[in-house]
Amino acid sequence: MRKIIFVVLGIFMVAGIVSLVEAADVTYAVRVQVVSVSSDWTTAFSTPTCNAGSQFNIYGSSITVQNTGNVNEDFILSCSDSNDWTVTSSTPTTNTEFRLMGLFNSTEPASGDYDVDTDILITAAQTASSTRYAGDQTGDNVPEAETRSLWISFCAPTGAPTGTEQSITITIDAQASP
Repeated sequence: MRKIIFVVLGIFMVAGIVSLVEAADVTYAVRVQVVSVSSDWTTAFSTPTCNAGSQFNIYGSSITVQNTGNVNEDFILSCSDSNDWTVTSSTPTTNTEFRLMGLFNSTEPASGDYDVDTDILITAAQTASSTRYAGDQTGDNVPEAETRSLWISFCAPTGAPTGTEQSITITIDAQASP
C-alpha cells in the first residue's frame, strides 16, 4: 500500500509540473542568402597573339566580375585544360603545357604584379583571399552589387605548340563570405 501511495503522489507531482507550463509564441526570422556572380568580358579572348615560351601575355581588357547576390561573397577561380594542352602551376616546360594567372586590379597590371605562388589558376577551384589573386582589389568579401576587374596572364607552351586553336575555360564562382 505504501508503494502505491508514493506512485500516486509521484503522478500528481508530475501532473502538477506539467499543468504549470504555459504556451508561448516563438517568432523565427529567416533571411534567404543568395550567392550569385556574373562576369562580362567584352573583348574577344579567342584570337589573342601569344608568343610561344613567353612568360607573360596580359590582355588589354579585364573580366568584370560582379557580386549579384545579397550577401558578401568570395570569388572562386579555376580553369580547364584544353584538348591538347595541360594547365601547370609552374612555368611551362613543354609544348603541351600552359599557365594562367589571375589578378583583381583596377588597371592593367604589369607582369611583376602577379605572384607566381598565389595567383595561379588551376583545374581545382581556389578561393580568392586578401593575398590570392589580389592586386589593388581582391575577390575576398566583396559587398553586394560591387564589381572587380580580373586580369588574366597567359604563359604559352614552349617551343612549337600544337598549331590548332585551343579552348580554355575560366570558371568564376562565388560563395558567401564567412
